[in-house]
Amino acid sequence: MRWKDRFRYPLDLMKARRCLENAATARTQQREQARGDHWEGDQAARVVLDLHHTTLLFDGARHLQCIATHALRLDRSVILRCRKRLLGLIAHKTHGAEFLSMPNVYWQRVRREGQRWAHQAEDLVLTDRISSADQAGNQAWSLLCGRDQIEGLPVMPYPMFPCHITRATPQYLAEQRSADKAGVFFAGNLQARYSRDTMERDFKMLSRGAIVTALQEQFSGRIGKTAAAGNPDAIVLRDATEHPIASEQWLATLAEHQFFVCCPGVAQPVCHNVVEAMSVGCVPLVEYGHRMHPPLQDNVNAICFEGRSGLIQAIERIDSMSDQQLRTLSANVCAYYDRYLCGSSFLNKLQQALTVPSVHSTARMILMPFHSENLFDPVQVQQICQQGVQPISQQGGTASRAA
Repeated sequence: MRWKDRFRYPLDLMKARRCLENAATARTQQREQARGDHWEGDQAARVVLDLHHTTLLFDGARHLQCIATHALRLDRSVILRCRKRLLGLIAHKTHGAEFLSMPNVYWQRVRREGQRWAHQAEDLVLTDRISSADQAGNQAWSLLCGRDQIEGLPVMPYPMFPCHITRATPQYLAEQRSADKAGVFFAGNLQARYSRDTMERDFKMLSRGAIVTALQEQFSGRIGKTAAAGNPDAIVLRDATEHPIASEQWLATLAEHQFFVCCPGVAQPVCHNVVEAMSVGCVPLVEYGHRMHPPLQDNVNAICFEGRSGLIQAIERIDSMSDQQLRTLSANVCAYYDRYLCGSSFLNKLQQALTVPSVHSTARMILMPFHSENLFDPVQVQQICQQGVQPISQQGGTASRAA
């Protein structure tokens, strides 16, 4: 533990306990409101997060909250299994504290490494340890956070922001997908750090700042600052610091536009906004389509480009599309989201895969390529993969249960 973590540990642990108390209070209130009827927290099926390291705490521990939010939509409890030290580190993160406060989240204290636990038959166990199935247990899936994708390993869908996951029920998405769409749209942070040369140097892609500048210079007469308002020729570049969008209006705002300019983040290309846009049928205009899993296809479920000249040509291609082509693109985008990007469906697929007969040595590992560098040892993973990898079915659509 770093010295600054040691210094703030008592306060972080107190915060963690307050969050867990808030979660318990929320559960009590839900039980009282249910008055003996079906209550989500009484479900036997659980998601167990068996954590030993800090690898899942990047992005403010947002991915822990996303997993718990999807689990809540599926009426599943989440059991966080970790030591007190890690619990405090989780609580220190913004999304980590929100995760611990969720009504379906419980904590089981790990007192020593190697402590054995009895799993329920229905448990879906996710761990941050890299190990083969005979070491981790037949039910455990290892989560591999990093940059690279490894052939043959399943990939966890990049998640929406947690608040949007809660809102994005099948019914809500169906309503937004039916909205009239027009124009090219981007909204996000345009601070200087998004113009660093990280994208060009590490990923050979345009930075967010470079994309916005290219569009402003090439199509200056078409640039808007807030919304397309039904204008198919509009290219809206909305600075979220000057013109913020309330979280409850974000998906609806995306749904009003035909295309979304998928600018990369600061340290790695894929950003949550591409998933949010695709969920409502807004077609991604994207340079990193090959980093999606499976890769996005140009003119099928995305408009893909490469470099500044490719970006300009992509806008010109969009301008020449017929209404039927636009409708087909949007429908394909929705189908891709339902099949590959819905996190609730992905958890269901993991659960279903546990029932597939497999040899004892088959490895169960899931890639989370959401980081700018690998937080795992690729050589070790490749060695384990040689024993065989548990597959995950690509079939299935949006989760049927709504929050």
